[in-house]
Amino acid sequence: MAIRGYSFIYGGGFSGRIEDYSIVPEDGLDQAVILNERWYYRVELDLGYVAPIPFWYGPGNQNTPSILFKSMIAPLIPYTLGGIIWYQGESNGKRVDWAIHYRDLMKSLISDWRLRFSSGVIPFIQVQIAGYQKKASYDEKCCWAYIRDSQEKVCNDLPSVSLISAVDLGEEADIHPHDKKNVGFRLACHALTRYFGVDRSETGEHPVVSSIRFCGDTIRLQIKQASGLHAEGGDVVRGFVVSGGDRKFYEAQARIENAEIVLKCPQVAQPEAVRYAWALNPDANVYNEFHMPLLPFRSDDWDC
Repeated sequence: MAIRGYSFIYGGGFSGRIEDYSIVPEDGLDQAVILNERWYYRVELDLGYVAPIPFWYGPGNQNTPSILFKSMIAPLIPYTLGGIIWYQGESNGKRVDWAIHYRDLMKSLISDWRLRFSSGVIPFIQVQIAGYQKKASYDEKCCWAYIRDSQEKVCNDLPSVSLISAVDLGEEADIHPHDKKNVGFRLACHALTRYFGVDRSETGEHPVVSSIRFCGDTIRLQIKQASGLHAEGGDVVRGFVVSGGDRKFYEAQARIENAEIVLKCPQVAQPEAVRYAWALNPDANVYNEFHMPLLPFRSDDWDC
């Protein structure tokens, strides 16, 4: 009896109850050969380990390609799914180019899973990754900001892909924040509104920028889902930076006017771009009446 086993991280082998091992011919169980005695074997060919590709792949690392998929997703493929919630991205946010490429990775993953589960355009809801480490007003080369940007862009690339944000639910000293309840609450509200027809006035959704107008030295942001829009913790609106043609960003002075946010900056006479909550753990405080934070965004396509 020849057996071929492939395991390029660990040694491989057999698992389970020894009494369950048998060879059953096609013509009936009554002729089964029980294999629960001592085995004698020899290795015909050992291919060894596949050479690690990037530095974090290889023996002992669960992020090696296909390991997580084959172990945790493939066994579910016969089942019917009503939707998928995806909370990941921190490991991809170690370099800006990786974070930008995350958009393509997510598009491929979503399309692949929809095909494998034969689910058409099954809803796919992303959780925009939470803040971490010390609060900051702006970090131009923040990899996690680019991850969040990629997550937002995937929503425009594929149908029935959306997101909620956990950017304000993070913790300075823990990359796995404890506040799972509010993440779940926001996911439930979003799913009920977006996919089950519940009126958003009953659940609330994140305020988002629907349009941007550059008017001389002023930027006007039109916000939707803006009922009760306010600056949390006081009157000072925090988290906005603007830039002119030199691509240097400066903190903006912001005020809320009903469903609009108006921005000015003394250092930028002719603004051309605006960003919001662009940092690892952004110091940003715009919320609506449902205590849903304004989603991070940028108007430019200037990559580091």
